[in-house]
Amino acid sequence: MNGPSRAVLPRGLRFALIIVLAATSLSLTACGLWYSILPYGLTHMDSTLNIHSLGGLFTINENYLLETGRLDSRYGIIDVSDPENPVLAAAGGVTFGGSDAVFLKSGTKTYGYLADFGNLRVVDFTSLPASTTLLSTPITTGVQRVDIAGSFLYVALDTGVRVFSLASPQAPSQVQSLNYTDGSTHVVMGAVASDSLFVVCSVRGSGPILRPYTIGSTGTLTTVATTTNPDFMGGELAIKGDVVLAASGADHLVPVDFANPASPTWKDAVDPHDTKYDGDSSFGFSRMTIVNNYLVAYCTEYVDMAIFEISNPRSPVFIFPTLSQDVDLLPAGAQDALCVRQPYIYLAMYNQYLHIFRMP
Repeated sequence: MNGPSRAVLPRGLRFALIIVLAATSLSLTACGLWYSILPYGLTHMDSTLNIHSLGGLFTINENYLLETGRLDSRYGIIDVSDPENPVLAAAGGVTFGGSDAVFLKSGTKTYGYLADFGNLRVVDFTSLPASTTLLSTPITTGVQRVDIAGSFLYVALDTGVRVFSLASPQAPSQVQSLNYTDGSTHVVMGAVASDSLFVVCSVRGSGPILRPYTIGSTGTLTTVATTTNPDFMGGELAIKGDVVLAASGADHLVPVDFANPASPTWKDAVDPHDTKYDGDSSFGFSRMTIVNNYLVAYCTEYVDMAIFEISNPRSPVFIFPTLSQDVDLLPAGAQDALCVRQPYIYLAMYNQYLHIFRMP
């Protein structure tokens, strides 16, 4: 088993070594695409592929993306083998809402584990753009987030967490079930796994909290005391080593150090726009993606993309756009989803063309 797929950027992504362009971007039109040259060498272009996604956008492999939550209630397979000219190659035959997805390369096979309207489904994506649903009957319900560490699938439900062995990846088997300690149903805002840690951000009643679990040598979880911060508003999560990077409020990124899971340390928030949370929980960073030493996120509040340098994840450095270059990159969208396929960032916004950012 080769482990979960993760996008990897080439060495060209070295923002600090690139001469910063003027705050006013250069624009041009070529091959039917609109191009904009942005600071740090980023190039923004609009594709001709219209997106109707209300769910998410995920990287399956270097040639294909998964689009979820389509208006036709099916998932879409987007061919990015020509990365600047993506096309919709196929639409899955199963109803799929798609709040989350993670992929596993095992031998010659590629499997996807999809959070589907609160259910967990398993799909064979080996022969793309064709796909085959292996388990049409959900193997568990209430699913809101999924991630893989080692040979185990970690699932965050509205009532607790589940662990599945991927010894037979086409048919995961549940090895552990833990309910939340308060016995209530929660909204899961994010969940991430590393080799030793699984962390869930959930909210019910008084406010959002982080629920950490340590991962033992057999892949099973041990519950650790929950943690929160008075200024923490909850949101998506990313993880690098033993540091969880938590979205909070309009555009804050909060590092939480879990070097000692029983006593985590909340670090100072990074606020790219030097503003305070405005109280509207619908605003904030959408899906965040870590690629090497960079975290890429889309900020709904300010309608732009944010990139952080996280070689030291305890002290993220906001590098794009800088305040002097802070401009709206995109028109506002009701929903959005972001993924990376080296060296491109793809941003799906409801009822718009797929936006593409090429990195240097």
